[in-house]
Amino acid sequence: MKVPPSRRFECSRCGYADYRMSAREIGSESPEHCLKCGALMRVADEGLPTDIERIVKEVAKRFEIEDFIATHERAEFEVFAPNVRKSFDSLLSVLRPRGYLVALRRGPDVLRLTVLRFSPVSRRSALISMLLFGLTVLSTFFAGVVFLFGNFLDAALFSIALMLILSAHELGHKMAAMEHGIDVSPPYFIPVPFFLGTLGAVMSIRSPPPSKDSLVEMGAAGPIAGFLVGLCMLLIGLAKSVPASAGEGIFFAPLAFVLLEFVFFGHPTSALRLHPLAFAGWVALFLTMFNLLPAGQLDGGHVARGLMSETRHYALTRSLGMALIMSGFVIPEFPFWVWGFLIFFVFRHYHPGALNEISSISRRTKWLVLTTAIVFVLSLPVPLR
Repeated sequence: MKVPPSRRFECSRCGYADYRMSAREIGSESPEHCLKCGALMRVADEGLPTDIERIVKEVAKRFEIEDFIATHERAEFEVFAPNVRKSFDSLLSVLRPRGYLVALRRGPDVLRLTVLRFSPVSRRSALISMLLFGLTVLSTFFAGVVFLFGNFLDAALFSIALMLILSAHELGHKMAAMEHGIDVSPPYFIPVPFFLGTLGAVMSIRSPPPSKDSLVEMGAAGPIAGFLVGLCMLLIGLAKSVPASAGEGIFFAPLAFVLLEFVFFGHPTSALRLHPLAFAGWVALFLTMFNLLPAGQLDGGHVARGLMSETRHYALTRSLGMALIMSGFVIPEFPFWVWGFLIFFVFRHYHPGALNEISSISRRTKWLVLTTAIVFVLSLPVPLR
């Protein structure tokens, strides 16, 4: 471990000070500029404060430091390491318990390592999550009685099935987050007193994913788990569904739904009165398709961000949002334009990505990406006659 020489630099114009890798004499003027006002800096002292010195030592144990600049809140290094993934994971495991986060990005010619103090996201009580879950059970039951089926039994079956699917989705995210040491909140279900009775659930990420693998796996685990439970509901529900009279039935369905219709009825048909379990599965697959769109902070957006750079993912998000908006003029029977507006106007910022942006994804994660793509295709809508 070789700790590089360092000096404290001060700006004579605005008083800003930081610590930089340097061996210049104390009192000399430096050609380096103040990060606050742009004036030239002066060498004020040598050595590092204890907190910054500890960080520099930990970095120097794992990386070769070519340059650095640090304050008490943030330190930026230009580094090199033969095994970047191993060095980064080791550094993160040491600094995270001390209240620091570590991010690794590729600069024009070097690797840029950033260490900054991390303020944990405020935690809400788990009681709020439990209360929202109970309210969503009631709201989906209410929607089933008033808007969908008109009787208590079918509404209860629909509510139970939909809540099982949504819970499986959130549990998939939670388990993937726990596997990779990512701190996430409990799921907050969203009850609404109309249509389906819910807008799904949200789960906030309290600490960033450490690697591209963890980002992809956390994004994909929820939709895959929800899809599998939804598929089970479809299998049971389609076996109990009956033919509908003229003018009734469904006019488009997910591809997996159409394939199952071949199994149960020998051909795809729109003239079908869906059992509540089948309808819950039908809804779940469409929600899965929407969640897997590779845009913004959607689940599919997390997967896509693990495969591409920040700027390319942002360009994809904006392009996809606009394309879906325009699709309303071409295929108005599919409400893609609604999702296009949500994507275009809600996801207007760059996806931050994983802390380690350098190491590529593993073979296991590549198989998971392929599985996610298959789930997305099976959830795409198909018109029925």
